Amino acid sequence: MNKWYLSIVCLFSAPYATAALDLASGVSLNTLNGEVVESAKDAVFAPGENQLVLDYSGYLSNKGKREFISTVPYIMVVTVPENADVDVDLVSRKYEKIAKNMDRELPIFNVSVDGNDVEVVQEILPPSKGALPYSDIPQLVKDYNQERGLVFDSGKIRSLKEELAAVQTGAVVGATVAADSTVQESENTLQLKLWYSRATEEERKAFQKWLIDQK
Repeated sequence: MNKWYLSIVCLFSAPYATAALDLASGVSLNTLNGEVVESAKDAVFAPGENQLVLDYSGYLSNKGKREFISTVPYIMVVTVPENADVDVDLVSRKYEKIAKNMDRELPIFNVSVDGNDVEVVQEILPPSKGALPYSDIPQLVKDYNQERGLVFDSGKIRSLKEELAAVQTGAVVGATVAADSTVQESENTLQLKLWYSRATEEERKAFQKWLIDQK
């Protein structure tokens, strides 16, 4: 599968853990926290929540025969403690089981941390339109995170839209802080809205004065 390099801008620099990632045969890591990783050996986890995009290509058992399957990419968040071992395999080596789960958009991967199975929400990465819907997975991940207002912040994947909705009470504070916008918003826009909604009246006045002074 072709891969393109993509850098994700984080709010703050985060420490990193020396966790080990072991992928079963046929399982591929497309991106880790939005960035392309050439090999599982090069995967560097942040202590805390990490976003992985995985897929599988290979032969599985199908009624006594071996049949090839190539799955769509799945996106998920795995919480990884420092120096932990993360193992990923299919939930089954039966072709019928994996094909059925994929058709129903059910999980196809089993994830364990330090030998203990962990429950991970797995979602099919939304494809782009066209003949090659997964030709640029890093861009799809970027679009996925931007649409949901997700940012990486010191081992925590934060939803700025959810945070904004939580602090908004009553009527919206002007058009600049509307929680439900029909325009696709950048991470910076959501952050500005969140900070503005949390600010006191005096802080908002000071901010508005600063904006005027910038003209």
